[in-house]
Amino acid sequence: MNGRCLCGHVSFTSRETPEGVVICRCADCRRWSGNAWASVSVPLEALEVRGTPVWYRSSVHAAAGFAAAAARRCSGKP
Repeated sequence: MNGRCLCGHVSFTSRETPEGVVICRCADCRRWSGNAWASVSVPLEALEVRGTPVWYRSSVHAAAGFAAAAARRCSGKP
């Protein structure tokens, strides 16, 4: 699996199949996306990231990563 942010400054490749799909309907995810948020979960050791995401604490439960060039969220982590 691979993907990237909209501007292309941060991209990733996973060497493993995703462990599962997460659909979150919490207030933070709804506020950020306008609806429920869907993502996949992969082990960190299986993830190769190109570029340098900038992280900020988006809630008490998670951090959000974004490409500084575009200032748009492209990833999250617990």
